Amino acid sequence: METGADDRRGTDRSAAVKLSPGIKLGMLIPPQPSEHDLRFANELGVTHVYTWVPDELSGAAELAALRRRVESAGLTLFNAGHGSLAKCDRIHLALPGRDDAIGRFAAFLRNLSAAGIHTTTFTFEPDGVWSTAAAAARGGAAARAVDGSELAEQPLSRGRSYDEGYQDMHVLMRLFHDGGYRGTMVLDHTPPMAHDPATLHNGPADRPVATAYAIGYMKALLAVADG
Repeated sequence: METGADDRRGTDRSAAVKLSPGIKLGMLIPPQPSEHDLRFANELGVTHVYTWVPDELSGAAELAALRRRVESAGLTLFNAGHGSLAKCDRIHLALPGRDDAIGRFAAFLRNLSAAGIHTTTFTFEPDGVWSTAAAAARGGAAARAVDGSELAEQPLSRGRSYDEGYQDMHVLMRLFHDGGYRGTMVLDHTPPMAHDPATLHNGPADRPVATAYAIGYMKALLAVADG
């Protein structure tokens, strides 16, 4: 893994990244986006994109090249996560190899900074994402589902309990808007719709109909919150 020759621990940290006012909308792109991927984001009217990178693309030079490619398309790469370290049970649970994983993640953070990317993702999911069998949503769309009664029969994951996780998007958007949130909101786990070639777990570019619907819905919620 490249840590980058430009690892300057004496860099002035007072120049904080400034976020422009207002909520931004973003979407996932592949770590090596095609012209089609970037054009699709522009066609939907989102301004920000994020990605997950494998280890071989996590060096400072590779990340900087990705940021320049995204910016050349008129978009902002606001977040890049490390595919094998962002949900790392060795770090979460102090398993063997923890210190090595922490060292690799620290190097990744330095690479992000050197590449001009100032946000990443780290989540507590040592067992990955838990869900039950896919279920039909509105109109028959194949959606990821969580059946609370089925999960109740399963052993707890590291002592955690479960719920079905439903939230009212309109209420949430209003809360973020009124609270002055200036970050980026993204869609995730969007069920594929009719005419989408995607399976349930593919990315936005493989489910263009569902992605366009979700972005349009988020734009409408934001417009209502803006009043």
